[in-house]
Amino acid sequence: MKVINNKKGFTLIELLVVVAIIGILSSVGVVAYNGYTAGAKESACKGNFRTIVKAVYENIMWCELNPTINFLWNPEQSWEYDCNTMFYNGRDVVYQYGYTKNEKLARLTMNEITITDLSRKADSNIGSRTTLNGMANPYNRYGVFHPTGTRELYEGDEYDMRGNVSLRKRDSSGNELSNNWQSEGQLFLITKCGDKVIEHEFDFY
Repeated sequence: MKVINNKKGFTLIELLVVVAIIGILSSVGVVAYNGYTAGAKESACKGNFRTIVKAVYENIMWCELNPTINFLWNPEQSWEYDCNTMFYNGRDVVYQYGYTKNEKLARLTMNEITITDLSRKADSNIGSRTTLNGMANPYNRYGVFHPTGTRELYEGDEYDMRGNVSLRKRDSSGNELSNNWQSEGQLFLITKCGDKVIEHEFDFY
């Protein structure tokens, strides 16, 4: 008895069409994925920035209501500062961190939540008032604090400063001060999320 086989294989043209369709869908998917990840990093960057601003104001408010404030000095040690003098154990250990008490509070806040808390062990029982643990730069996964990042550095093309956050100061004319911490001026925070430079000028003077 003769068996008739009606099955047909794919022609070369059909295979090429399928491969082309898969290639188009893959390229669209890659573009969509890259756009999604870029958007997620930008959102995380903006979230970090808002969190730092909020934490600074919260610590200033804390010192308006309490005589002392604790900051993590290193991943294994917490220091208690006098809210009026910003002294620790009777010593002015943060004199280089600001011209005023609130500026010192802002810098200590930056140190804690962007550097010290990032390196603290997960099971550490060292006291910290912040609930943050590990605020990392979404673009490079390292710490976000960049103490010398100027506006020109953020806006220029020489360095990629995305996600890094700097605490800077400028004079009444808007010029950035080179002797940042020991000069009188207006403190502001600056970062770059994606291609957008973001600033916040602190209102606590």
